Amino acid sequence: MLLPLHLYFLATIRNRLGKVLLIVSLLVGLAGIAFTYTRGGWIAGGAALMVTAVLNRKAYLRYLLPAAVLAPIMAIAVLGLAQDKFMQERLENEDTVGSRFGTGVTVLRVWRDHPLFGVGYFQFQSVRERYIQPVEIPGMATIRYVQFRHNAIHDIYLGPLAETGLVGMGLQCAI
Repeated sequence: MLLPLHLYFLATIRNRLGKVLLIVSLLVGLAGIAFTYTRGGWIAGGAALMVTAVLNRKAYLRYLLPAAVLAPIMAIAVLGLAQDKFMQERLENEDTVGSRFGTGVTVLRVWRDHPLFGVGYFQFQSVRERYIQPVEIPGMATIRYVQFRHNAIHDIYLGPLAETGLVGMGLQCAI
């Protein structure tokens, strides 16, 4: 959400030092999004910048195009993104929808056996091997357990349900 604000302030500020600091901040923000390792953040950040740039091309493209070139160079050369093994694994993961379905079904199986208090905070990974099975989803191919065997819980609803049960989920909803 802050990346489009950078573009707004770049177009309105007159101070040269302020512009330089905003450009540096924009580049660091782009690198920061890269290091979240979250494809959703990448898509949202890119979409926000593109929409902002399209809405006022004259003011924003002169900042956004150089940033689009410099941010990957900075991430690779300065921050070492090219040697980052975790980043390579994130980009190679192809079936995220299927693996999330598989993880979700596994979480529900855990919850079914521990409905009231769950298995305990951060205990899902220690018990999931007993609950993992291939998953049949209508309209999708069979989701094999190797696709989601090492996945962490990817949501804030099913995960707490398995780890803290109805009591913990009720408290979360109350908050």
